[in-house]
Amino acid sequence: YMGYSRRFVYDVFYQYGQLPIGQYIRLRRLTIAAVSLRLTRQPIAAIAWQLSYDSPQTFSREFKKRFSLSPREYRCAAHWDTAKLLKKFHPDGESLPLARFFSLPEQVYYGYPMKYELRLSDLVLQSTAKT
Repeated sequence: YMGYSRRFVYDVFYQYGQLPIGQYIRLRRLTIAAVSLRLTRQPIAAIAWQLSYDSPQTFSREFKKRFSLSPREYRCAAHWDTAKLLKKFHPDGESLPLARFFSLPEQVYYGYPMKYELRLSDLVLQSTAKT
């Protein structure tokens, strides 16, 4: 549709992104999964389906290859190692600011409980992105 050959588009992406486009897509999907595991209480299977994996088993196998932990172990780990997360590709070379860690004094926070619900219809709509 762009008027360029597939090979040309792949070569340009590789020139700027330093990764083959297929590998970039797989690593970004796994990064989104890792963030979802740490920041939500969604079931692992729901995360796998949202990211268009064929099955939760396939997702778990790919996740363990990348992060050396199963999705459940990654979610429950005391320390969140972000070194293997892949940031979004910016052709202009934009990068994330350097991370800095701070120690804050202990405080008591008050808030409201939140509940997350996912409808089956939402999953069906998102799974069409794979086709």
